[in-house]
Formats: sequence, C-alpha cells, structure tokens
Amino acid sequence: MTPQATQTACHRLYAVIDFNPHEVQMLAQSYRYITAVPGMRSGSPIVKGTRIGVHDVVGLILNGAGVDEVQRSFPLLTRSQVYECMAYYEDNQEEIESLVARQMALAD
Repeated sequence: MTPQATQTACHRLYAVIDFNPHEVQMLAQSYRYITAVPGMRSGSPIVKGTRIGVHDVVGLILNGAGVDEVQRSFPLLTRSQVYECMAYYEDNQEEIESLVARQMALAD
C-alpha cells in the first residue's frame, strides 16, 4: 500500500470514527451475535436476528437467573448468544447498567 493509499484509508477510518461514536466501539470490539439497529429498541444493542436486547438478558442474569433460565425466558437464544450478551456487558457495563435500570424503573 502506498503512503497516499494508507493516508486515504486512515482518513476514511477517522471519518467513520468522527461520524458515529457507537461505530468506534464496534470497530474496537466485534461481536458475532450482537448488533445495534437504528430505530429498533431505541438503537440499543440487541441479539442479531431478534428484538431481544442485551440488557434484557443481562437484567435476568443480574437478578439471579442462570444461563438455562435465560434460555427458558428467551427460547430463540442459544447458549453462545447468552454468553456473548454477558461478554458485551463486561465490555460496556455503564451502558448496559443504564439500560437495565431504565427498564426496571418502567416496570415499577
């Protein structure tokens, strides 16, 4: 790659980074089963192919549910998807805890 091509590629990367901070996170860490779709679940991270939010899964775990219980609550999810939701939570605790708290407040 020529220096000019490298510089152009870097500018494209910076344009993506400057455009959408959420994409920065997705660039820094990729997840096989987790995505965010604008307009779906308020753009919160969800399990691909579903409307199940990562915070839905994590909320159950934080309230004492095990992986098997989560799968009974969300039969579409595989164990791998549940574990990846927990991994996403570990990488993004502040974001997910905020979503879980908001959901719990709505339930009250």
